[in-house]
Amino acid sequence: MALIASIAYLVVMAFMVTLFIRLVFDWIQVFSRDWRPRGLMLLIAEAVYTVTDPPLKLLRKVIPPLRIGNIALDILGSGRTLLQHAGRIEGLDRSEDDLAFGRTEREFTNLLLVEHPNGDFGLTMARQFLFDAYQDLLWNHLIDSSDETLSGVAEKAVKETRYHLRHSRSWVIRLGDGTDESHRRMQHGLDSMWRFTHEMFQDDEIDRVADEQGFGCLPSSLEPGWRETIEATLREATLQVPADPGVQIGGRSGRHTEVMGYLLAEMQSMYRTYPGTAW
Repeated sequence: MALIASIAYLVVMAFMVTLFIRLVFDWIQVFSRDWRPRGLMLLIAEAVYTVTDPPLKLLRKVIPPLRIGNIALDILGSGRTLLQHAGRIEGLDRSEDDLAFGRTEREFTNLLLVEHPNGDFGLTMARQFLFDAYQDLLWNHLIDSSDETLSGVAEKAVKETRYHLRHSRSWVIRLGDGTDESHRRMQHGLDSMWRFTHEMFQDDEIDRVADEQGFGCLPSSLEPGWRETIEATLREATLQVPADPGVQIGGRSGRHTEVMGYLLAEMQSMYRTYPGTAW
């Protein structure tokens, strides 16, 4: 019996080491997309993926992955293109890096909702679902933008966002209509994030000009469709539409939550320490 236990222990440890090696290979490819294993490294990689693929595929059938990382990469791709376009329109010879890493907190005009970090599973999925439902409508509208670059970005992004919405919506339903604990956490996430959703549909002078000239839209025009998606999903998930605990706005005019300062400090530290650094 002791021999069997020892053999099982060695097999499990060997598999854990193999999983760690796979993780290293995966991260190398994230940071260096052009890297390909060759020679001995190719043989090791082939053996590692051959051993780890079957159990991981089986596990994914039982436990659907959250895939927040994949969603972040999609948004990063769209964001880079938009920053490049903004730099050209601005005419101040600022690159996408200058706009991303060189601006102060007050110069960012993002929604307060999206600056909240990942945390509790319910909070993370509530934030993601509320934003995905909004962004799906926005990109669909911007496909018809008179700005060709913006229209092109929207045409690509709408396909990605459709998947993001389907993914986050399925998790909201799964958690809401699951156990008592998952239901409680999902409802708590919605209640906590709801106050930040009002800002998404506020029109300002820039929005009105963009709508008049055909390259943007009025955020308020997106609210009916957004509410329809949210309310239908929450009914299916046996969750309640939160009663407004208050409205928190300010992100679009440069007034942020305390989280934004910490986020930018981490994101911009390398750029500010070594200005002009190129990857």
